Amino acid sequence: MKKRSFVYWGMFFILLSTLITPFLKLETGYAQTEPTSTSETNQISATPNVVPRKQVGNIVTAIQLTDKEGNPLGTINQYTDIYLRIEFNLPDNTVNSGDTSVITLPEELRLEKNMTFNVVDDTGAVVAIAQTDVANKTVTLTYTDYVENHANISGSLYFTSLIDFENVENESKIPIYVTVEGEKIFAGDLDYQGEGDDVNEKFSKYSWFIEDDPTEIYNVLRINPTGQTYTDLEVEDVLKTESLSYMKDTMKIERGQWTLDGNAIWQFTPEEDITGQLAVQYGPDDRNFSVHFGNIGTNEYRITYKTKIDHLPEKGETFTNYAKLTENQTVVEEVEVSRVSQTGGGEANGEQYVVEIHKEDEAGQRLAGAEFELIRNSTNQTVAKITTDQNGTAIVKGLLKDNYTLVETKAPTGYQLSQNKIPITPEDFGKNLVALKTVVNHKISYQPVAASFLAGKVLLGKPLKDAEFQFELLDEKGTVLETVSNDTLGKIQFSPLTFETPGNYQYTIREVNTQQTGVSYDTHNLQVQVTVEALLGNLVATTQYDGGQVFTNHYTPEKPIESTTPPTSGTTDTTTNSTTETTSITIEKQAIRNKELPKTGEKKENAFLFLGSLLLIQGLFIYFKTKK
Repeated sequence: MKKRSFVYWGMFFILLSTLITPFLKLETGYAQTEPTSTSETNQISATPNVVPRKQVGNIVTAIQLTDKEGNPLGTINQYTDIYLRIEFNLPDNTVNSGDTSVITLPEELRLEKNMTFNVVDDTGAVVAIAQTDVANKTVTLTYTDYVENHANISGSLYFTSLIDFENVENESKIPIYVTVEGEKIFAGDLDYQGEGDDVNEKFSKYSWFIEDDPTEIYNVLRINPTGQTYTDLEVEDVLKTESLSYMKDTMKIERGQWTLDGNAIWQFTPEEDITGQLAVQYGPDDRNFSVHFGNIGTNEYRITYKTKIDHLPEKGETFTNYAKLTENQTVVEEVEVSRVSQTGGGEANGEQYVVEIHKEDEAGQRLAGAEFELIRNSTNQTVAKITTDQNGTAIVKGLLKDNYTLVETKAPTGYQLSQNKIPITPEDFGKNLVALKTVVNHKISYQPVAASFLAGKVLLGKPLKDAEFQFELLDEKGTVLETVSNDTLGKIQFSPLTFETPGNYQYTIREVNTQQTGVSYDTHNLQVQVTVEALLGNLVATTQYDGGQVFTNHYTPEKPIESTTPPTSGTTDTTTNSTTETTSITIEKQAIRNKELPKTGEKKENAFLFLGSLLLIQGLFIYFKTKK
């Protein structure tokens, strides 16, 4: 039994190996035929071809040092904002998206905060992105793909700086050199006054923008830095700029020591936070606050807080804050501080070409709604799809000086599609960089098509008469085009209207209330839309009704008039009765006529119908009774 088992297992594995071996050989053979070339393998595994980023130098044409208004600087100190305006010109066909130019400030200048701003063209397109680095005193320009699609790019950028008083100690005339990719460029001389803080100062205020949030300003009130004696001291602060508001949760009051450093700048060493010990009194509109210190002896203090701007500051926007120190309600010192938004920016423009299309008919009338495609011949790609506006104009901007083909894809309504493929060559672009093309469409002449307007009339309560009621046809402006009457069958038909151009046309049919006695009029409006389409060169009109095509009126007859005259004796009584009877009969006959009594033939017909019904009922009754 065991031998048979081994035999069976052996046969199984032999069969299994026989089945698998061809596949193993096939797999091995495939692996041996794989290419082993190193270059080909590298080509397969290589990353996509990416143009490496590079540093672009030799771009600066001029540098100016000015105030925020663009005026030359006079004498400056450590708090003076120095605006740098750098003019540049980029070389053609060498700058790619992602390339950079690094501008480095000299040690005598410093940047106040890290920020990012754009250099844009006249349309707002971003040419480059500028990033300031306070620690390294650099401004890095990173170019966008704008530089790959424009030529002769030139412009300027601007940003603010301050004197780095840690590197400039004495009054001096400082030559400023700005380095751009290793090239030192002279920007001008600065007349530095070199003054520090007031050594006899009693009270002062200063501020700066928060680095991470351009809508917040950090404020410092320096109180009694020289250690004077005060018996009834109070500080008041006022916001002068409407867009500013106090961030109350940032208010902090500290007692400590003010000392002058080596640059004659007051520096504070805090000793105790007394914010909770003193009351900060805000005005009713929260536009000011005051702190009453009372008798401070010779103690020195610092108040710090933030203010919030209710919008993103614009370039050069000024924010003003006022503060004063009083003793026994007498002003000891007052100061007003204005903080200027130190933003950066820039403008640059490169040449791009424009195709302008004028669409008109044979008479020179401009046509809207024509659709075009502009194809660049060198790539056979559609670079723009455009539609002419109400002035018959369409414009394509941002083109390179190349060969193009203009193709009309849809003609204005009522005009033939132009079959011309209009070439545009580099020579077509004039000195203003615009290639102007006028495309003429021929108007399609159609055989006019007519549309009819039908409605129905129903009168309940009495027979309808010919021309008994009137109906109006109005256009979409409410103008009455025609007034017609119904016929005896209730048909309402207006004269056909003819149409010569495709489109949608709106009309209204309504009944005229002619004030007939006893008639309640149908007051609804029947809306009619006529759609005219051009099919196979012919106009086809389709009429659609909305609102009920039948106008239904109701007639209610007047009740008979009964005499209310009391009878009298003699001849007068006879005459009166006769007159009353005649009147009553006449009115009753009229009422009967109005009810339209059945004619003789109709009486017989009704009798036969009644008799037949009785016979049918009797027959059914006998049938069922017999069946039982």
